[in-house]
Amino acid sequence: MWPIDAARLPEWLRERAGKCDLALSRDAAALLAERVEGNLLAAEQEIKKLVLLHCPLDSSDNTPIPIDAEKIMEAVGASSRFNVFDAMEAAIDGNPARTLRVLHGLHEEGLEPVLLAWALGRELRSLSRMKSMLENGARLEQVLADERIWDKRKRPVSDTLSRLSGFELRDALTRLAEADRRIKGAGRGNAWNALVQIALSITGIKILSASTYNGG
Repeated sequence: MWPIDAARLPEWLRERAGKCDLALSRDAAALLAERVEGNLLAAEQEIKKLVLLHCPLDSSDNTPIPIDAEKIMEAVGASSRFNVFDAMEAAIDGNPARTLRVLHGLHEEGLEPVLLAWALGRELRSLSRMKSMLENGARLEQVLADERIWDKRKRPVSDTLSRLSGFELRDALTRLAEADRRIKGAGRGNAWNALVQIALSITGIKILSASTYNGG
């Protein structure tokens, strides 16, 4: 079998999953491709795990089951004591001690940095959009509704938006881009430590800004 290059792997994963009645979104395929790092045996195992988690054994319906990036994350954490959503919840709650405890547990369990980077990016982009709307005069209730924040999270998300400035959120996204380069081998430094700092910054702990850190 000819090896599959990185650019073609996500589409290969989507086709392979399709044969198992799974419909991977493009984001899900890209995330899964980064997770397996070109290992086709590992890719096959991950697809089989998704089948076990999401395909009913007695179903006669051949309609493909939609799989998004969040379901990929849930599958990764299915056998773990912690998952990245626990870490994001602790960070949004403004609880640095629990955030560190969960991240330490994830690190000990061997979670790939790319999965934590995905979760941080998802959270930070959402917070940044909401902060921008608020700065432009939108009402908080409408902002939370537009971003589909469910009732249980409205208070902690509101508190997070109060304690973080637009600059701090943009700075965290800049840090995340640099951490992503480290994960991909294009930057120097420890990617995991950088991601931990970003998560702690969401809790409200002040971290030296990316522009200052980089000599800007």
